[in-house]
Amino acid sequence: DASDKSTKKSKVMNHENTNEVEGVLDITATGAMFVAIEGLERDAIMRNKNVPAFSGDRILVNLDKVKDGKRPEAKFIKVIEHKLKSFIGKFSVHKSKDFEVYFVTPISSKALFDFYISSKYTHEAKDGDYVEVEFLEWGEKEKNPRGKVIEVLKNFNPNELTMRSILLEREFHQEFPENVLEELKPIQSKLSTADLADRLDMRNTLTLTIDPKTARDFDDALSVKKLDNDQYEIGVHIADVAHYVKEGTELDKEALRRATSVYLPDRVAPMLPEKLSNELCSL
Repeated sequence: DASDKSTKKSKVMNHENTNEVEGVLDITATGAMFVAIEGLERDAIMRNKNVPAFSGDRILVNLDKVKDGKRPEAKFIKVIEHKLKSFIGKFSVHKSKDFEVYFVTPISSKALFDFYISSKYTHEAKDGDYVEVEFLEWGEKEKNPRGKVIEVLKNFNPNELTMRSILLEREFHQEFPENVLEELKPIQSKLSTADLADRLDMRNTLTLTIDPKTARDFDDALSVKKLDNDQYEIGVHIADVAHYVKEGTELDKEALRRATSVYLPDRVAPMLPEKLSNELCSL
């Protein structure tokens, strides 16, 4: 997708060494590594092994001279910014005579290395458990990134694990932060007099949507009314989200960060909490 690729690319930055440029790392499902760099027609290929980075990270590379007709090559220098913070993986316990060592193997191809988990960050996970692990750090001389288990995923089938992993790769969580949920508490589920004061009440107008019966977040609809002069009034109804989500609030900031609701085959990661998206702001 050309539009998607343009958003991933990073501008060539001015460094002391003119061959040093910033780019965004892209790791394919087979483990091949490319760097998207603005100004280059083709992504640069990177043949380094054991690069301490994840797909999507912003990295600094040394770019070889681009030869006509050939894909440019890049050599890894360092990570500028880690983008992905959480992964789904399988927890494993490696035992020796005197101690145990803990690792999490990500199910995503975006991470090529197992996470080392300190004994204080296991969250009581057992060998073979699937967990969500949060990335902590990756020392320059360390073979594995360090992480901590933040949730043990019980009774998850392979499809659910994959769907959750896809959401995390795109920095989406179905759950909302506590500070966002706190702002929801004062909002009443029933309409009050104040809710009706500055809004047009259309509840008695026959209104239709094209969404299926199973849908819950009806955010647009149509109405048709025949007038006395043989004309018709067509109403276009849009959910009044701004009544509940005020500019600058934590709700507003989280919706801005998410930008949209994400629809997967079996679930939705909504832009707004369900109290709004499926109830108060649903037509």
